Amino acid sequence: MRVSEVRTSRIDDVLATALGTDAPERLREVAEALDVLARHLTPEAAARLRS
Repeated sequence: MRVSEVRTSRIDDVLATALGTDAPERLREVAEALDVLARHLTPEAAARLRS
């Protein structure tokens, strides 16, 4: 996928493709899980893995 396509894609579209479903509840659940993960995997957390 080209960078411009990636930047304009909605997360729901990408998740639907990756999960093989466009079920709203499933997409919401996974998006929420990714949001939690993003909050916890900060650059500082990555630095701790390298030390």
